[in-house]
Amino acid sequence: MGIQAVIFDFGGTLAEGGLEVASFEADLLECLSGLGYRVSRADLRASQRAALGRLGRTRARWRELSFEDVYGEVLRRLKIPVEEEILGHLYEVYRRNFTVALIPGVEDLLRCLSGRYRLAVLSNTMSDIPRRFLMAQGLGGLFEVIVCSRDLGIRKPDARAFRYVLDRIGASPRKAVFVGDSLEEDIKGAKSVGMTAVWVRGEREGKVQDLDYPPDYVIDTVLELPRVLATMEEN
Repeated sequence: MGIQAVIFDFGGTLAEGGLEVASFEADLLECLSGLGYRVSRADLRASQRAALGRLGRTRARWRELSFEDVYGEVLRRLKIPVEEEILGHLYEVYRRNFTVALIPGVEDLLRCLSGRYRLAVLSNTMSDIPRRFLMAQGLGGLFEVIVCSRDLGIRKPDARAFRYVLDRIGASPRKAVFVGDSLEEDIKGAKSVGMTAVWVRGEREGKVQDLDYPPDYVIDTVLELPRVLATMEEN
């Protein structure tokens, strides 16, 4: 198999992290207060709960909203003007409270693979944190494209998201490999468009052979990927 491209999921595959919810809430209240809007913690939580509920319902249909969509609704519920400047401040607060760290060994892995394959990232997220993070780490140039679901308005496993990335990097599905840690989002979506799917199992347990969309390969950590790619190249 002549592999043209390797496309990665981001969170749980290349990096780990998440939102520090308590500090985000506190900083959000402080930010709004500094902008002249005094908001109670209870009102903020109620507004976020409603907006995130809408986000969850949207995502259940494999669609995506952006941070601005979600927190624009929060502002409307708080009767605060939905202005680009205010949303920009809120987004900076969100980014500061979202911790991300590369999985050890990933940088060397990516630098090694970039010399042989076209690399890309496809991440389900309402933010552009994966793109910003990889650029800040000096790794952005290793990828042909870094796509966040907020860019498209659709999420994995929607086949259109995978086809979009394949089109952007000029790769055939049958010569492309997708690597991710979610059976539902990553493996199912990749298989639906004819890509080879590699599941990063981590510490999860369970059989995959009975699934309607079993992964083609299973690895415990993304650092095992070169061995799998070598096997594919030999076949």
